Amino acid sequence: MLNTDSAACRKEQGDGHRSQAETWDEVLAAVEQARITSDEVDVRYDAAYENYQQLAPSLEMLTPFFRFFPYQHRDYIAHSMDLDKARADFIEAEGRTRWAANEQARRAEMETALTAIATWRGLKEAAARVTGVNELAEESDASGEALSAAENRMILTPAPSDASLLLKLRRLFGQRTPGGAFEPSTCDAWIEAVLADAERLLEQEVAR
Repeated sequence: MLNTDSAACRKEQGDGHRSQAETWDEVLAAVEQARITSDEVDVRYDAAYENYQQLAPSLEMLTPFFRFFPYQHRDYIAHSMDLDKARADFIEAEGRTRWAANEQARRAEMETALTAIATWRGLKEAAARVTGVNELAEESDASGEALSAAENRMILTPAPSDASLLLKLRRLFGQRTPGGAFEPSTCDAWIEAVLADAERLLEQEVAR
């Protein structure tokens, strides 16, 4: 996944001891290697995530128990709700803000619901461990950031030719969306670098 946010859109110092062509070849090779690595990691992540979805329990497993928490969203209940606090709040409400004909039976039902949620979470964690999906997600993020950094350096490295400028322009304007529109970068440093390339190369053409 490519990125032009503040983490990827930054100015870097060039190495004055190398020629433009050598620097460009090096950064271009780095972009290609970073893209290969990112694509390979994404393939492994996609396979792991597909296995994870097959192993992990469905949220529907908890449907019978959501009624015990009428003011909470089901995703929050399943993933984030503090079960110990929910149990304590339920007990504290007995005879104060909630009355039931048989509080012991009602408390047993709540305990069953809390146990079901804890079991569901345990199954999710087990599926994640078996498939390694969380570790691969982190690896995918890291490889995506490395690709963004490599592309950033490419854009900010002076383009030695018209062909290299065209490559930058294609990256700057992005690919067409399914609707047919472009999604250009709004990174000031990128725009300034590409404009500087265009001005320099055009001046060289005029001077010939």
